[in-house]
Amino acid sequence: MIQINLGSQDCPKPISIGEGLSLTEREELIALVREYIDVFARNYKDMLGLDPQIAMHRLNIKPDVKSVKQ
Repeated sequence: MIQINLGSQDCPKPISIGEGLSLTEREELIALVREYIDVFARNYKDMLGLDPQIAMHRLNIKPDVKSVKQ
């Protein structure tokens, strides 16, 4: 992953871009994201009106079962 800062040094807005893109594709993607930067939420505070019960990630596991690293 390549990390690109779309903000400033005072207010960074990093995004990650896959390394599989060509230079042209990468530049076009960065231009597109810059054009529509106000559409993307940077954190939960940017998502006004979103119910946390819908947006919250939870693992559906049984609390009494021991987890196993695979």
